[in-house]
Amino acid sequence: MKCPICPGILKEKDSITHFHSSLRSDKDKEHVCDSCYNKFQLLPNQTLRIISQPHYNCKFCQRYCRHVSWSSASFWDHWKCENCRVVFRLRNDLVAIEFYLRHLEKFYLLTVFPNDNLLKIEEITEEEERDFSPIPIMELCLDPVPNITPDNVKQKLETYLLFS
Repeated sequence: MKCPICPGILKEKDSITHFHSSLRSDKDKEHVCDSCYNKFQLLPNQTLRIISQPHYNCKFCQRYCRHVSWSSASFWDHWKCENCRVVFRLRNDLVAIEFYLRHLEKFYLLTVFPNDNLLKIEEITEEEERDFSPIPIMELCLDPVPNITPDNVKQKLETYLLFS
């Protein structure tokens, strides 16, 4: 069965476990999407009712982040904190933190990959903003990766660009 939210497939999962399958009823079965991890209950009229949704709180302000996309090509969920203007890329665990900012009339994407000790800076031109094909500026392997936050990202970007 296909997920009604994303391109994923719903897998049947028992919400309670019994030794005898005859004791289980349809209301005890939930369907979990293998991509977006939303959980659904199959109703008697064969419609799906959402019973839980994944969530992510911002690493910086602890507020709820909005799920902005799911990409089957990248296998990442994207969560955006409107307060901090940061996007978190996740797949079971934090993969990357994306900071989008303007500096000297140009748009930049500064991405921190904490598990890989990697920092990447890319320029986004106006034409590419729609297609999202950033121009690589710099890629640094840093151990440990510096503590970049919404409060200091502009200063860090200026410093890195100075040495690029």
